[in-house]
Amino acid sequence: MAEQDNRALLDDLARDPLVFLHQIDLLAGAGLLVRLERARFAEHSFLDQRVLSPRTTGAWFSWDDIERAAGLLPDKGVSVIFHLGHCGSTLISRLVSAASRAQALREPLVLRALALDAAEGANAYLSPQARRERLRVCERIFARGAAPVVVKATSIASALIGDRPDNASDLFVYQKPETHLAVILAGPNSAVDLKAFAPMRRKRLAALAPDIAPVHALSAGELAALSWLSEATAALDAVENGRVAGVDFDRFLGAPAENLKAACAALRIETNEAACQAALEGPIMTRYSKAPEHGYSADLRNQVIAAAKRDHKSEIRKGLAFIESAANLAPPLAGALARFG
Repeated sequence: MAEQDNRALLDDLARDPLVFLHQIDLLAGAGLLVRLERARFAEHSFLDQRVLSPRTTGAWFSWDDIERAAGLLPDKGVSVIFHLGHCGSTLISRLVSAASRAQALREPLVLRALALDAAEGANAYLSPQARRERLRVCERIFARGAAPVVVKATSIASALIGDRPDNASDLFVYQKPETHLAVILAGPNSAVDLKAFAPMRRKRLAALAPDIAPVHALSAGELAALSWLSEATAALDAVENGRVAGVDFDRFLGAPAENLKAACAALRIETNEAACQAALEGPIMTRYSKAPEHGYSADLRNQVIAAAKRDHKSEIRKGLAFIESAANLAPPLAGALARFG
């Protein structure tokens, strides 16, 4: 019976959006399919372990089997929101959905796995071509259903911007370095998050600037700066050549109706002024997007940033100095600071 239930997951992949590709194992050449609960899927903030429950069923399948099943799906494509961490991308994702009929998928784990492997360079399990092919399979699965799909990637998935099609319709959401450092350092769990991905981020930058400081030598503010510089550098070429639309989150908040409509247009999502205004006047702008049970607002964000600039002045100064110093090591790092700083 269990074997039949597992096989049903693979059979349903092409027709049931609740059957989701939750994770991939590059070493084993396998993917984990799970059957999500409708309510949890509809309300999700993250498509990682937090979307699972004790009632979730799932099974691992060979990647060849998953690729064949996904081959039955039309190649509709998806739009992607890339971003720096903690810069309003989840809010923009929710607003885009509210202002249109788009389905949002926030932070699928499979993109994180592909980005982590890409950072390994010559030591990666997948060649660049194989990684792009895996990404196309994931995108086919993401795009199921009648509604257009907007994927909000994890911040480290900015490494995959170059693997997206030339005609992709994507955003890169960012904030200025000082604001980013303040927001990151204000978070109670920031130190753990920064350390978790610091080796990957440094490895990506070291491929461009070998003399960049080692992770063990970096303070909290410098680790936050490493995160800003890594994601901004990854997005630079695509934003500069117009393939990806850059969105300064503080500017977005300054004129939200105009900028929400522009973001939808860049993502090729249909909307109108009335729908954008309705989305902005709804509850989304007054809740914390990553955890909607908590209240939040632009004014509260400004207060948090101001307090962090005061309380973490020394670390912010160290982080800004790290970015300035790193920018002198290689032209792409200097270009990221010039474009997004």
